[in-house]
Amino acid sequence: MTIGIYRVTTLEQTLVDVALTYELATAVAMVDHALRQGLTSMEEIEMAFAERDTARAQRRARTTLDLADARRESPAESVAAARFFEHGIGGFDPQVDFRDRSGRVFARVDFCHRAAKVIVEVDGLAKYSMGPRTPRRALEDEKARDAQLAALGYRVVHLTWKQLFLVGPFEDIKRIVSERIVAR
Repeated sequence: MTIGIYRVTTLEQTLVDVALTYELATAVAMVDHALRQGLTSMEEIEMAFAERDTARAQRRARTTLDLADARRESPAESVAAARFFEHGIGGFDPQVDFRDRSGRVFARVDFCHRAAKVIVEVDGLAKYSMGPRTPRRALEDEKARDAQLAALGYRVVHLTWKQLFLVGPFEDIKRIVSERIVAR
């Protein structure tokens, strides 16, 4: 497309280029963001992908598009989803609501593996330091919510931004999911 006198690519083509060349977690985070913000649609990105004539890195781009999901609410959640894929961990749905007996949502979790009853939360420091609650109150609320989820039989795993780039936490999650599925 042309803007003024300059030829530029479309957002969709840029996302495809990113999917072809950047690391999976970065590409997934960018596509998720564009979808979440309503800047484009999966159909428009797929059309731009289909127009590419190169076989170079097509599998990587296809994986990025297959993993993209507008329901993820932060770049950290997008990175976590890419890491799940890279570590062979499937079955996690993003942004799952839990309701009490009266139908009120008492928890919205980042990722839920229903079959294994495992929840993964990607925690940023902002949730403890921003907003009307004190950090202590935010932590107390989180502990109470985790206890409610545990009472329903769920295992809650918390990840920090730093842990998204380590192997160990994902090996632990994979083991926990496997053990809980076998036990059911």
